[in-house]
Amino acid sequence: SKTGKYGLAWKMLEELKCKILPESNTSNKWVDWTDSISKLPLTGTINVINNDLKLTEFNYSNILKAYFQALMAGSHSGDYSKADQILGYIKNIQSTNIDAKKFPSESRIKAEISYNKSEIFNRLKYYYALASFLLIIFAFTDNVRSKSSKWLNWAQNISLALLGAIFLYHTYGMIIRWYLAGHAPWSNGYETLIFIAWSTVLAGFFFIQSSKIVQAATAFLAYIILMVAGLSNYDPQITNLQPVLKSYWLIIHVAVIIIGYGFLALGFILGITNMFLYLFKSRKNVVKTDLLISELTYINEKNLQLGLFMVTIGTFLGGIWANESWGRYWGWDAKETWALIIVIAYTIILHLRLVPKLRSSYIFNVSSILGFTTVLMTFIGVNYFFSKGLHSYASDVKAIFPMWGWVTIVIFIIIMVLAGIKEIMFNKNTDSYNKPQEKKLKNHKSGLESNKV
Repeated sequence: SKTGKYGLAWKMLEELKCKILPESNTSNKWVDWTDSISKLPLTGTINVINNDLKLTEFNYSNILKAYFQALMAGSHSGDYSKADQILGYIKNIQSTNIDAKKFPSESRIKAEISYNKSEIFNRLKYYYALASFLLIIFAFTDNVRSKSSKWLNWAQNISLALLGAIFLYHTYGMIIRWYLAGHAPWSNGYETLIFIAWSTVLAGFFFIQSSKIVQAATAFLAYIILMVAGLSNYDPQITNLQPVLKSYWLIIHVAVIIIGYGFLALGFILGITNMFLYLFKSRKNVVKTDLLISELTYINEKNLQLGLFMVTIGTFLGGIWANESWGRYWGWDAKETWALIIVIAYTIILHLRLVPKLRSSYIFNVSSILGFTTVLMTFIGVNYFFSKGLHSYASDVKAIFPMWGWVTIVIFIIIMVLAGIKEIMFNKNTDSYNKPQEKKLKNHKSGLESNKV
């Protein structure tokens, strides 16, 4: 009956389309319970199972139905022994099949169960949020104080150690996912996001000697990225590779270019940080704030240079992979075109300082924010909105840009405009402070340039 006590079991069966049953006398084909083959009578030594099940029609479909019925009965009685017994039969059918060598090992099954229960990447976003909060509080407090403090130094070092431990846990999650999937864990949208979050934090460690605020920014951005990865749009399920991705270039090309995205993402968050510093600058903190903006801008410039280098190399490597896969190095596919736009956009951004009228920290930081839209377009726009490209992962259902995305864009534009207005008005009203301030900025910048980044 499809109603009553076992109604839920039937509903589960109707939704279950997993190919978990091996076709008899074949080495390659597996079927689900609704397949016509699953309804064919089973013969041979396997019939010994029916001595216990006593099914009127002994076939795969009815075995699975019996399992779900036993499972539902166990949910009421608390006794799952019958369901476990039938599950054991199904497992024996799978393992004794001629294709059993392709069945996952016990150690891999246990590792995947442990991985699923641990929810590594779901927990990581909260850990990164905690680390970013602590680093932001301690780093900014240290910057606004006139004298250094031992307890603040200790607090910052402990927070950095915490972030390092979280990063190692993130690395472990990537490694265990690689082991379970059998391929590099950056083959789909979800995996790419968790890899970008990892590479962003990695980028921050390159500047650990220059500013603790950079680490706070990377931890916060990793939290945002992992939170987006946890949305329903992205499937965390470990899946098989698409045929075109079954290449060693997946490890080389994608890894290089996504690590480059991590550096560019750090440039975006540093630009936003400086926008807030412009907004909160006042006559009382003008010298310290301008010194901090100068420091973060200098770090951002070096950071974008590294990011541009990585994405440029990654784009050339992508051309080599394209030649192996499609027989041409470049075809002006949507993703290829936007990858080139990223390289051109950040090349322009890094050369704005050579244009006299565009040589300002504010313009550079705004450019680092706007430049990141090319990365977002390459990653999100091409993958989910351009359905005709060779690099597209979009389905037949047309993607709709979410309302919260438009709201976020408007908020960022308002912040940049207000910061610009505040900076223009502030410069007009603080002419008397310009000369001593410029001298301090010059001395501070020369000190930064002498540091090894």
